[in-house]
Amino acid sequence: MLKVQSFVGNTLTTNLVTKKSLVEINRADCSICCDPFNGQKYQIIHTQVKEGSESNPHYFHLNCLGGWFKEADRKNCPVCRADLTDMSARLEILENAPCNVLKKANENLLTYQQTGEESYLNAACLAVYNVMENGSEQITQEAKLLKPFIDYEQAQRNLSTYCETGDDGALHTAWHLAYSALDHGSPLMKTKAQQLMGSMPRC
Repeated sequence: MLKVQSFVGNTLTTNLVTKKSLVEINRADCSICCDPFNGQKYQIIHTQVKEGSESNPHYFHLNCLGGWFKEADRKNCPVCRADLTDMSARLEILENAPCNVLKKANENLLTYQQTGEESYLNAACLAVYNVMENGSEQITQEAKLLKPFIDYEQAQRNLSTYCETGDDGALHTAWHLAYSALDHGSPLMKTKAQQLMGSMPRC
C-alpha cells in the first residue's frame, strides 16, 4: 500500500492506494524532476478538474513540489498553474512535522559523513534537539536513538579542532560529547565512543 496526498482543486485527501492503482502511479514520472516514483512512499497528486472533461492528474514527489513552492514564493501548480495556495500551506506544516524534521536530520547526518561539510552536522544536531523538545513521546524516543551518533561525530570534530588549534575548550567539548555517546548509544556506538576516548588527551 502507498500513502498518497491527493488534491482535487484545493481539497486535500490522504489515501492508501491499492496495488492496481500503484502500478499506474509507478509508471508515472514526477512532473518537476521527471524521475519515476518506483514505489517511493510519499507522493502528491494534484488533479486539475476541468468542466466538461476528464480529470487530468499531475504527479509530484513531495520534496519536489515543496521546493517549487519555496522558489520565488510560488503558490501554483507547476503544470497547469492552478492556484494551490492551500496546498502550499499544508505542505509547509507537513514539512515541519517532527517526523519529517527527524528524517531530514538523518539525511543531514549521512551527508555530513559522506562530505565532511560541518553545516550538515550542525543542521542534524539542531533538528534532533527540536524534535526532542516538540515531538510526541514516540518520535522523541526515535530522536534520542539518533542523538548518540550525532554526539560521536561532533566529538570527533571537536577533537580535530583541538589537534589543529590546541583549543582546550574544544577538547572539553569532545570529552563531554564522547561521554554522552557512551552513556546513551547502542553497544556498537559505546564501543566506538570508548575507542575515541582512548585516543583523546586528558583534559
